[in-house]
Amino acid sequence: MSPSAAHQTLFVDAEAEAANAARPSANAEDVEVTTLTLRLVAGEEAAWRQFHDVYFDRLLRYLLVVCSGDEHVARECLQAALVKIARHVRRFDRAEAWWGWLTVVMRSCVIDGARRQSSYRALLER
Repeated sequence: MSPSAAHQTLFVDAEAEAANAARPSANAEDVEVTTLTLRLVAGEEAAWRQFHDVYFDRLLRYLLVVCSGDEHVARECLQAALVKIARHVRRFDRAEAWWGWLTVVMRSCVIDGARRQSSYRALLER
C-alpha cells in the first residue's frame, strides 16, 4: 500500500469514527449493553441472570469452535471465563466492544487451560 493510500485509509477511518461519535442516538443493542454492563458492575443478581440467559449459549458455541468441538474443554473454559467476567466486568457503551471483550476473555481462558494441561503433562513425564 502506498503512503498516500495509507493516509487516505487513515483519513476515512478517522471520518467514520467522528461520524459514529457524533451520531445523535445509539442503537437499541448498544443501549441494552450499556444498561446490562452497568447493572453487572453494580452486582445486581437479576443482571447476572439476564447475562446468563442472553449470552451463555452464544459463549459456549464460540468456545466449541475455538476448542475444535471438544465440549468438555469448552465447558471448563466457559466456567473459568464466567469467573473472570464476574471479577473484571466494566461498563461498555457498544455491543461490538462488549462482545470483543468477552471473546478476549474466552480465548485467554482457553490459552490458560492449555498451558495448565501442558504443565501437568510435563510434570507427569518427569
